[in-house]
Amino acid sequence: MSGLNQSNFRVQEFVLFGFPGLQDKESKNILLAVFLAVYSLILLGNVLIIVILLLDEGLYIPMYLLILNLAILDIAISSITVPKLLTALMFNDNIISFAGCFIIMSVVKITTSEGRSKAFSTCGTHLLVICVFFLLAVFIILSYRIPGVSADARIMVSVLQSVIPSLANPIIYCLRSKEIRESFGKTLKKIQILPGGF
Repeated sequence: MSGLNQSNFRVQEFVLFGFPGLQDKESKNILLAVFLAVYSLILLGNVLIIVILLLDEGLYIPMYLLILNLAILDIAISSITVPKLLTALMFNDNIISFAGCFIIMSVVKITTSEGRSKAFSTCGTHLLVICVFFLLAVFIILSYRIPGVSADARIMVSVLQSVIPSLANPIIYCLRSKEIRESFGKTLKKIQILPGGF
């Protein structure tokens, strides 16, 4: 009898509803333009970081190898969601396969107080980005209990949750790291984009 109650049904695909209140063509075109620009900046910034770190052997130290891995991870994470969002907005293709979903997690452990202090001073802005990521997650969870929060707002916040860190990390590393800024200047000088020093 228990054999009759079992099913071999397996989830093969999901239907993405997108932004329920923004289904008109004009809204979709605005969202498409915004997310295409953001995704392009994410790719440009992170690829730039990767190229700089790979070309300058003076930056082959653990901290910059971690930044290299983070840039690769930022490209991977944003490439999971944003291209599918762009496809859905452009072609109304709102189906995603079950195999198209996965999660990437990375954990770094620092054991010495000196190392923690240096990491905090070096990566304080990155920690701010992480806090924003988790605050957005908390908002999404709590928004179901707040009357008047639209599905569009929840969806927009969840998309921003995956996009903001990937967009902010290249800016943070370029602005906070003197070595990367100097290497970037040398690289531009080598390929004759900049005439003098940077």
